Amino acid sequence: MRGPQGLKRLLCATALLWLAAPARATPNFTTKEGKPTLNAGVNFSSAVLVSMTGAYTDAGGGARAFYIRGSSQGAISFSVSSAVFSARTADGLAFTDESGVRVSSVTQPLVEIAISSITGATVIGGLPGGAAPGGYRMLYSVIGTTGSYRLFTATSSDGINWGNQYSTAVITSLNGGLSFLGSPSMVRLNSGDLRLYFAQSPGAGNPPAVRQIYSSLSTSNGASWSAPASVFAGPVNEVAAVKRTDGRVRLYYTSPLAAQTTSVQVLSALCSDVNGATFVAEAGVRLSTGAGLGNLSNLEVVRTTEVPVGFRWRVYYNFTPFVPVGVSTADVFAAVTDAPDITSLSPGSVFRSAPPIQFLIQGEIFDPAMTAALALAGQANIPGTALVHTDDQNLTATFDTQNKALGQWDTVVTNANTLSATLPLSLLIDFEGGSVNLTDNLMRPLTGGKTKIVVNTYLEGPISVKLYTTTGRNLATIFDGYVVAGAHTFFWNGSTASGRTVASGVYLLKITGPKLDTVNKIVVIK
Repeated sequence: MRGPQGLKRLLCATALLWLAAPARATPNFTTKEGKPTLNAGVNFSSAVLVSMTGAYTDAGGGARAFYIRGSSQGAISFSVSSAVFSARTADGLAFTDESGVRVSSVTQPLVEIAISSITGATVIGGLPGGAAPGGYRMLYSVIGTTGSYRLFTATSSDGINWGNQYSTAVITSLNGGLSFLGSPSMVRLNSGDLRLYFAQSPGAGNPPAVRQIYSSLSTSNGASWSAPASVFAGPVNEVAAVKRTDGRVRLYYTSPLAAQTTSVQVLSALCSDVNGATFVAEAGVRLSTGAGLGNLSNLEVVRTTEVPVGFRWRVYYNFTPFVPVGVSTADVFAAVTDAPDITSLSPGSVFRSAPPIQFLIQGEIFDPAMTAALALAGQANIPGTALVHTDDQNLTATFDTQNKALGQWDTVVTNANTLSATLPLSLLIDFEGGSVNLTDNLMRPLTGGKTKIVVNTYLEGPISVKLYTTTGRNLATIFDGYVVAGAHTFFWNGSTASGRTVASGVYLLKITGPKLDTVNKIVVIK
């Protein structure tokens, strides 16, 4: 699949691709500088990679990739997009073809329509029950010779030999099959059910500008499916679904710019729960050619296979430049998420007087060997210690914020590849509010009694200790000045500012200072 010509085509495409500025809180297939992290040498010539995941690992090791290509196998010749083939890969970068055809319009004709071409496919393995226990299920979308669209299913016990399960389509597109249906993508939910996503036009014809993402649910490991329903309004051209570690489904989809039909960008939407049925668009662009450079199509997104845990995502896609540079219209390229992404730090505030505490950092693409720190302009970074990499979305770290500068600090995490992400203003280092302690606030000044006033402050600054009548008249200023943080003791012997002893009654002691504003009662008895 690879060779000098394939690499040359890849380098040409690399020169054209320039990714849009990454948006925080969603993984982007970019480097820190916003340029593509392309995987050199990944190239399926005249092919469309439709499905690949580590779930297909068998005794031979590695993963199996399924792809569509017009080709010849033995004495049989297939037209473009009329057959699904497979290849093996140990690292997701180098692929080796497997002989034979997995599914095709020639070898699998026992369906309700005459197939013109296969437009997409998705495979899921490890079936715990149903028609193929421990085996694999494929859903593949087709267009008939009469222009109708269908979605059929096939099963396999080994991933190599496939057979159609039914002669009729498991899903027929709207309007009797006359509206577009393509790019199916399956995930297994935490519940164990299968959820299918695919692109479809809500009306007859094939208008990409109104194409949406539809979904169907199977509780029988793909043997039967619920009626499809729109889960995300486009416009979309193709869709690829992945399940994150937290169980939430993310949809990546190619999308055209306004008033265009070709896709120059990959966007994403995230499910609000683990059911995979309600999605909210995420800000920013995941991958883009830039306006006027070329068309992106045929997405497949998979988790990478690093040991001990895959923390990155790799996207495979076809790229067709608008200006001819010798690149095939169906060559497969790839890019990877190298930079981490932070979404939250908890807790979000801490007192400067507190001892070191453990924080939870959440996000995505967390390398097990990553580091963490708190940063504030003009201050030395506070390094994270006792780091625990729970998974690719969760990290705990202990930060010693005691006696550090007050203010809003940034959280910075850095993967082993030196790429980092910053969550601005994510931790407030604050100081505690002051407190007042009164001793003997029921006093007899004529017998030498006096009230002891202890004012605690956690920040240097001005404090004021004043005595008032209940009507608001100031009788005495006990202290009014600047103090350092700590405990400060004052006394009141019952005298006014002029030295006279006050009459019996209730008086108000008002104390203000850094994060301190209190009023306390003192009762005088003669």
